[in-house]
Amino acid sequence: MKHSPHREDLPSSIQHLLRLVEHNKACMDPKKAKELMLEAQVSSEDVAVWADFSHSPMDSYGRKLIYHGEFFE
Repeated sequence: MKHSPHREDLPSSIQHLLRLVEHNKACMDPKKAKELMLEAQVSSEDVAVWADFSHSPMDSYGRKLIYHGEFFE
């Protein structure tokens, strides 16, 4: 597994999202995940550096790990 960047090196919106996810891990479901994404105001620009449009077909649709937490990725 690749190492994830240090939390403090991530965009502030993603740092905020990580705090929200950690605080809400007991009640996490897809609806809650969407609410937290909206609350954290994560933009496409915030995650653009992890996009890979020339990925191998073996890598599904090109997603990359942004952060590996104790209870989530």
